[in-house]
Parts: sequence; C-alpha cells; structure tokens
Amino acid sequence: MIAGLRKDIKVQQEVNLHNIPTMYEIARYIEGKIRQILEPDRTWLQQDGIYGSS
Repeated sequence: MIAGLRKDIKVQQEVNLHNIPTMYEIARYIEGKIRQILEPDRTWLQQDGIYGSS
C-alpha cells in the first residue's frame, strides 16, 4: 500500500498525495488504492465477510 503511494509520487501520477487538496479527497484516494489491492480476492473476501458488497 505505502509502496504504491510512494510510486505514484515518484512517477508523478496526475493524482498523488502531494497534489490532493483536502483530507476528504486523500481519504477517497487511499480508499481507491485499498480497493485495487483487495479486488483480485474480492470473491473470497466476500465469502468470509471481510469485503463489503459496495
């Protein structure tokens, strides 16, 4: 997770932690990164009640 955030900064992604203006938008950005990490295992996580259906 942290490595991905650092990578976005290093390669100057259009959106990264250095250019997001509000804490709300930072939270949404990090939420999106977490979802990217969890997505490949979504079916299994849902079966175990770990990943919501939203």
